[in-house]
Amino acid sequence: MQSEIDAASVVRFHDRQLRERDWPVMSHGASSGVWEWIDANHRYNGLLWREEDRARRLDVPPAEIAAGKRLIDRYNQKRNDAVESIDEALLAGLRAVV
Repeated sequence: MQSEIDAASVVRFHDRQLRERDWPVMSHGASSGVWEWIDANHRYNGLLWREEDRARRLDVPPAEIAAGKRLIDRYNQKRNDAVESIDEALLAGLRAVV
């Protein structure tokens, strides 16, 4: 994965992920640096949106919807954690800028 961060590279990364058949369940992205957190954020967004769609179903028992709501909360927290880690990684990279 490239190390440069700009809007176009993030969009290309997201587009590649969206083409993967088993995304967002499986990640095929970066494994280090800020890209690790961009990957996590994108993945948890996908998992969150998928679970939100499932929670809107009317043909399942309330207990299944409640379990889905708990997953939504978990994915939302993980997404927020990833955004904070993106911020930290970007700020760390800016320390050397004069």
